[in-house]
Amino acid sequence: MPDSFGFSHPTELGKYQFGDMSWSDLLCRDSKKTLFITFNDQLPKVWKVEGYLYVIKDFSGVHTQVEFIDIGIIRQYLTEMNLIDEACLNKIN
Repeated sequence: MPDSFGFSHPTELGKYQFGDMSWSDLLCRDSKKTLFITFNDQLPKVWKVEGYLYVIKDFSGVHTQVEFIDIGIIRQYLTEMNLIDEACLNKIN
């Protein structure tokens, strides 16, 4: 459906989905292999460790432009550490 300017915005392209999705929904309710891409710094700080998160910064290297994270790796890590239930119940940050 077109927006107020007459543009249509896709919500999916093949197996890729676009839109407002939260990391907690993907982590706690969906068991699919998922690459989560965000630009608004909404990922929990506990996930921001080397090897789990890939960040692209602006030209100055200060401001985050986009973050990529493999939700499956985080789900596996939290499961192995027996933290998945706590993460999903408390929406860790």
